[in-house]
Amino acid sequence: LQTKIDGLVGLGVLTKEGAEILHQTRLYGNDSAHEANPISERNLGLLMDIAENLLVNVYILPKRSATLREEKAMRDAKAKK
Repeated sequence: LQTKIDGLVGLGVLTKEGAEILHQTRLYGNDSAHEANPISERNLGLLMDIAENLLVNVYILPKRSATLREEKAMRDAKAKK
């Protein structure tokens, strides 16, 4: 997972800061899964917020932005006619 996160930085999908946040999240998960250290409810909520924001920033916002660009291009083309 560490290599995959770093690879997303190389692809420009994540910033270096975003990768650092994900690595911190990864380490929490590893500690919980492999060392049987429970995550507090508060921290679990924070980790879920991080995951949700990642999904929104990587998948949802770029698609919505592309839709906006396409709609604007169509409006601009109609206005030129």
